Amino acid sequence: MLAFTGCGSMGAFRANNVTSVELSKANFTIVARDIEGSAMQGYLFGISAPAAQGSDIATIGLIKVSGDDKPYASALKRLWDNYKEKYGDPDGKKLALINVHQDSKVLNTLVYTEATIFITADVVEFIE
Repeated sequence: MLAFTGCGSMGAFRANNVTSVELSKANFTIVARDIEGSAMQGYLFGISAPAAQGSDIATIGLIKVSGDDKPYASALKRLWDNYKEKYGDPDGKKLALINVHQDSKVLNTLVYTEATIFITADVVEFIE
């Protein structure tokens, strides 16, 4: 008996989280611009392609050989790690990500596929 198994990923989980913030007064300042985090997945015997929703990536592969199990979460964590490295610990601060965008890059060869996502954002700090 011959059996094949595989994995698939559709990129980011899209949730509708709405936070209402009134920006009618100058109660915030931009503390960082263009902070980036990225993550990738690599598979043997697979293919990656742009998904229907813009910069998301659909990946199907038989053997995962490298990368993150949760690429969107990993890229977001690396974004905050990069912020921390350059601007200090964000804990205890009233920070928010704005102008968030996601880009992707795909590499397909005959036996290997690699999908990388990049999350870039500006960081604002709310002041009282």
